[in-house]
Amino acid sequence: EVNVTGVNDEYHTFIVNDFIDAPKRQSAYQIGKDYILQKELKGTLGNSDPYRLLAASPLVFLSVFIIVISFISFFYNLNENPDSLRAVAILNILTLLAFLAI
Repeated sequence: EVNVTGVNDEYHTFIVNDFIDAPKRQSAYQIGKDYILQKELKGTLGNSDPYRLLAASPLVFLSVFIIVISFISFFYNLNENPDSLRAVAILNILTLLAFLAI
């Protein structure tokens, strides 16, 4: 992990899975955001490769979770039963609310 503090007391934690040179004390960094919800997902330190932010881990987990649930409900034709369709719709709504809350 690499912890970065910005000039406006913005605090970001990058998840780095390899050995990198420590950035200089006053080096530039960039944060990339999601196009739709404007959530911070990735960032770069200077001219390095993009790294995932620690704060983006719940968003990635929720995305994978809802994709798996949607595929399961699609392949088992759960849309023919009204109760299971409501359950999948409620899971989708809860995931969307979690995206907006995080």
